[in-house]
Amino acid sequence: MRCKICGAKLRKEGDICTSCYKEYCKEEALDNDTNEIFKLYRQYLPKYQLTRFFDFYMIMLLLIAASFVQKAIGLAIFFIFVTIVGVAVGLIVSKRIAVNTSCIFYEKKVVHKYKDRKKTLAYSDLKNVTYYQNFFQKLFKLGDIQFRPELGTYLTKGFEIKNVPNIEDNWAKIQEILGAEKED
Repeated sequence: MRCKICGAKLRKEGDICTSCYKEYCKEEALDNDTNEIFKLYRQYLPKYQLTRFFDFYMIMLLLIAASFVQKAIGLAIFFIFVTIVGVAVGLIVSKRIAVNTSCIFYEKKVVHKYKDRKKTLAYSDLKNVTYYQNFFQKLFKLGDIQFRPELGTYLTKGFEIKNVPNIEDNWAKIQEILGAEKED
């Protein structure tokens, strides 16, 4: 007989092998973990979002200035319009993403929610958790946190939550939660 999940040859009669059964039990235990410990939300700060596109503003400003120098007023107005629309779209998209993103810590797992998508990682499957900040994030006390699993990359199996507010305090809380889990 063969395992219905992985196709491994079975020594005894049954439907699945012990390896697949252990994995099933682990997933079942994670599904039953509903004791929420801590919750992070992605923050939307319009001032920070405006600083993110500083290079875009500088390029558009140069194009507008060059258009005025060349006496191409119509082109200058076009570049002004593109700048305004670009900033507005950037702010709207950033707000929609921030409103729909959260990271919830339970006793044995962390769950990343974005819109209708959800990624779950058991603490035992985490290789490491890191945070970083760019220059503008430091000014606004924001940071990005990456959850990297043992297998795969943070892009494929892990996740990242961007623009976490009060990054120092939240990072300390996350380290406390993960440190307490590793002691068990």
